[in-house]
Amino acid sequence: MRGSKKVRKTRLWAGGVALLGTAALTVPAAGAATAPVNDAREARASVEVSTESVDALVARTGIDADRAERYLAAQPQLVERGQALVSRLGDRSAGFYLDAPVEQPVVTVLDSAAAETVRATGARAKMVRHTTAELRRAEEALGEAVSVPDTSWYIDTAANQVVLTIGPGAQGNPGLGALQATATGLGDRVRVEHAARDMRPTAMLMGDEIRIADPGSTTGNVCSVGFNVHSLNDTKYIVTAGHCVKPNKKYYDSSGNQLGDVAESNYGGLDQTDWAVIRTNSSESWFSMVNGYGQPAQVIHDVGDRVNLAQGAQVCKSGRTTKVTCGSVVSNDSAVNYDDGTQLRHQILTKVTTEGGDSGGPLYMNGTGYGIIHGGAAFSDGSSGSYSQPVKQIFDEQGLVLNP
Repeated sequence: MRGSKKVRKTRLWAGGVALLGTAALTVPAAGAATAPVNDAREARASVEVSTESVDALVARTGIDADRAERYLAAQPQLVERGQALVSRLGDRSAGFYLDAPVEQPVVTVLDSAAAETVRATGARAKMVRHTTAELRRAEEALGEAVSVPDTSWYIDTAANQVVLTIGPGAQGNPGLGALQATATGLGDRVRVEHAARDMRPTAMLMGDEIRIADPGSTTGNVCSVGFNVHSLNDTKYIVTAGHCVKPNKKYYDSSGNQLGDVAESNYGGLDQTDWAVIRTNSSESWFSMVNGYGQPAQVIHDVGDRVNLAQGAQVCKSGRTTKVTCGSVVSNDSAVNYDDGTQLRHQILTKVTTEGGDSGGPLYMNGTGYGIIHGGAAFSDGSSGSYSQPVKQIFDEQGLVLNP
């Protein structure tokens, strides 16, 4: 987990990047004029941007690296701006999303007056039909229907719909017909898609790496380290995925050094979460630095709430199998029923690819950690992605703090 800190650091200037004029940092009152781009005030924000996230955005959008770097550095402020507008509009908006490389948040609106309010700030407005409350009720209806393994759902803010994804493992399940009938009854609030592969926890293969083995052995299945943390009494832990830990197993690093025992964990159950906390026997404090696997490492300074991950935001993950991969956020509040029957709720769904052994690895953006990778996702267009367990609530409930 150690490595030199080599990341791009971009300094944003109010007069130097169009999207970060004063209007991008505040929401003016209705009808107020936005500040000009060349405002003399120098509102600066220094933001670390990983090389991997720049490369991924270039590949996804075709823009050049400098523009991608500026966009990613500005992404947190775009999210803040979108959140402020949605909060101001209340039930006249059904959320916002990012549409890279467009350097403005896209705010959904339900009437023309709300659209004018959005446009007056320099943001983009998109007229939609359904309120957030209507889409939430549709989600609740799917959740209250019969539970079918290998299905998932989330709100697609850009499309103003709930997307119900049905994997091949759901075929033949006696409850599938009832679930599909529920979706049909919800009309255009729900879009049904069929995935080409199962939705399942990222399988543990033969991490940085965690080995899960029988007592007396140092070989077995593997997962990845998520976050290096400590408690308020300075007990040191690592955070990983809950489905990685097993009864009567021992845990080792990639060199065969034994870690401690599992302190707390959960997989499914009433909490519908997937996380574990393992004590470390090391007397030293392991750095909160992402393993770049040959790429520059990135220090994680903070943990963020999943609600700050807008649809379309660019995030990355690190894991022992597929190393560092990046992609866009699909939803910050998805539900999945894995093919083993485990039900997880309020998960982060992304277009970040993963494979077996990546489970437990960190999901992060610009030096902030957001989640723990725990499973693979599939989409109707044949592409793949992943589910992540949000970590802020775990840190708060367990009294955990990132190591320096």
